[in-house]
Amino acid sequence: MQNIQTSIELGVDLMKDIVAAGYSFLKEKNGERDFWGVATRRYVKNLLEDYGSVRVLGMEDEVPLDNLYVRANIIEKITSRSSLLPEEMER
Repeated sequence: MQNIQTSIELGVDLMKDIVAAGYSFLKEKNGERDFWGVATRRYVKNLLEDYGSVRVLGMEDEVPLDNLYVRANIIEKITSRSSLLPEEMER
């Protein structure tokens, strides 16, 4: 019975070492290739190329969204059912 217990303990220790070595290997390979980082950078790059600029009416060239400034007024009470003129809403 003692031999079986010793064999089990050795087997468990061996499996722990195998799993730890496999984890270290995968962690090292992911650090070298950075699978998620590469995919994320590629996605963001394509997203900015496709949707990173807008064509403003009256302008010939597109304007990058980073350079676009829009003034916005925040209304405290929603006035969708009232018939106020824009000048009256600015107050």
